[in-house]
Amino acid sequence: PYYSGREGLLFFDRAGTMQPELADARVREALAISIDVDSILEAVALGRGELTDQTFRPDSSGYIEELDDAYPYDPERARQLLSEAGAENLSITIPTTTTFDPAIYNAIIQSWNDIGVDVQRYEWGPGEAIPSMLAGDFPISYMSLGQRDSWNHIQFLISPDASWNPLGSEADELNELISTVQNGTEDEQAQAAADVNRYLVDEYWFAPFYRLERSFYYNDAVSVENQLNQAVPAIYNYRPTGQ
Repeated sequence: PYYSGREGLLFFDRAGTMQPELADARVREALAISIDVDSILEAVALGRGELTDQTFRPDSSGYIEELDDAYPYDPERARQLLSEAGAENLSITIPTTTTFDPAIYNAIIQSWNDIGVDVQRYEWGPGEAIPSMLAGDFPISYMSLGQRDSWNHIQFLISPDASWNPLGSEADELNELISTVQNGTEDEQAQAAADVNRYLVDEYWFAPFYRLERSFYYNDAVSVENQLNQAVPAIYNYRPTGQ
């Protein structure tokens, strides 16, 4: 078994352009900590995964171990945060797709209902989900994405022009850190990547759930090399051993 990707919520609308309440990090925090992710992992994947609250993968320069449990489950605090942010009457739409177990969406919606959030569903048709997310049609979505090294991860998910940052979220502090990851010395790059990670966690850009455990099976007649960013290695990574 190995861990090929990460699943969780993407808060696309961090500036509150579509959903004004999401501009307040307290609202994003409330939505994140109101979900009992551990129970979802047990129910959906029989516990076969690693809980995490960060998007950087464990072997990347930006990974910070302590951030894997940065968002403890706390629905009471979530209610308090919504009250402080003046978002007690929050109403949001979550898009859904049959790609994911419906139990995941049911758990998210029930969790948000429990803290007083009104939630509507929008169901994507076949092939609509990814184009819709990349177009920034919704302020929030659940998704599974592969894990990359720090710089490719930033280009893929975090930079203002990243494909998975469709609404172009940015901040001066974050842009400076990204520039250092790209142009600094090796030590500066590593520290800046970690600082990017901490910024994202502190500002609740995402609500990661877990890294799922992936398994594939083979016998002594075959040798297999794991494939980065793939749930199952490509066919050219399987070779006969002659046994």
